Amino acid sequence: MKVPLTFITLFLGGALWAQEATQPFRRPLSPPVFGGWTQVRLDDDAQLHAETAWIGDSEGRSVPFLRESEVAAKDVALIVRDFAAGRDDAGHTVVEFALARPDGLPVAQRESSRLVAPNAFGIILDTRKEMTIALDVDATGSWAADVQVAFDQFGQGWANETELRQIYDFSASERRLEFKVRRIAPKWRLRLTALRGEIRGVRAVTVRAGGLPSRLDEWSSSLGVARHADHWTLTLPNGPRRVLAVQLRLKGTVAPVRAELWRLEDEPRRAEERAIWAGSGLVWEMPGLNSRAGEVRLSTPVVAERFRLTLPEGVEVASAEVTTAGESLWFVAQKGELYYLHLAGQKQVAPGDLAALPAVLDGDLPDYLGIGKPEADPFGKPLREDISVVVRRWLPWAVAVAVAVLAGFALRMMRPRAGEKKPAA
Repeated sequence: MKVPLTFITLFLGGALWAQEATQPFRRPLSPPVFGGWTQVRLDDDAQLHAETAWIGDSEGRSVPFLRESEVAAKDVALIVRDFAAGRDDAGHTVVEFALARPDGLPVAQRESSRLVAPNAFGIILDTRKEMTIALDVDATGSWAADVQVAFDQFGQGWANETELRQIYDFSASERRLEFKVRRIAPKWRLRLTALRGEIRGVRAVTVRAGGLPSRLDEWSSSLGVARHADHWTLTLPNGPRRVLAVQLRLKGTVAPVRAELWRLEDEPRRAEERAIWAGSGLVWEMPGLNSRAGEVRLSTPVVAERFRLTLPEGVEVASAEVTTAGESLWFVAQKGELYYLHLAGQKQVAPGDLAALPAVLDGDLPDYLGIGKPEADPFGKPLREDISVVVRRWLPWAVAVAVAVLAGFALRMMRPRAGEKKPAA
């Protein structure tokens, strides 16, 4: 038993030695001009280390902070008034309605933004924010429709949104009855064009108001597309980014099909990739109906460079784009204090929970602090790989060596010892 125990000890020791450690660094933040809530927007380099990010003061003490997605957020239900539904001269279902804000509506947050104060129309108005419009459609069987959205912002007539929205109901698992618009206006008109099935009318409309991340613009860029035997590979052109969605353009005429996305990660020291499910959605291309849907929104934003895309056999991708956006960290700063963004090391978490404050964001949005260049981190601790990851990486080699060692011992045991005679035949 001494040899196996010695071997196991050497293997575990080797695994600990093989743990890869990252070198922590920090980036100075511009001194806050005012005290109170402050934001730090992560740039592309900082976003790569977002999971290890923490904010510290000049003496290395960790400062409590919230990630953008943790900021208290609630959609606000707006009141739908003057609802009317009918058909236009072309036979399309048309819905018109007006919106009003509830009395005493509090300032609301979604991600890292707020809804602004009511304007002369008596509602919340800010073109950077968004609304979610949900329809209760009266239809027969499975159906799908394009929605042309128009709004009347200042009582000067209808203006059409350039993008068509799609709603459908194919089954309990293939259903989309709501869509988002990135403005808040007092009057709205929706025109539904049936793509499949029969739409008899719209029974009701509900509207929720929210907001987009403040000043965090979404960026679109083309993806590299490579075809393989049973899937496609999509590659971001400028390295890893925080991805929100992928937009597909299909070749030819394609009825609604399901697209599946997996995020690809390299397996260290192994010639293979690991695929992690990222999201799915229905896509189609119907030129004859002037209708298309190509967005596959990720279930959760992820930092990635490459994706695997699967589509039913026969469906081909003409082109693809990616939608990316940065992330911000929120914390309470003291005027004139020096703060640092620590990255790529062991995360130091300050005690307490900022989200438990009764009013996290009840005033104007705070400004962002600038992020300086990387420098050595005197308070950082190297981040080592999880030992289980290292063990899994080296376990096949260890098993192979163990088998070889045991086989050698078995052969040695089968050989006659010195001085022993072979048994007579």
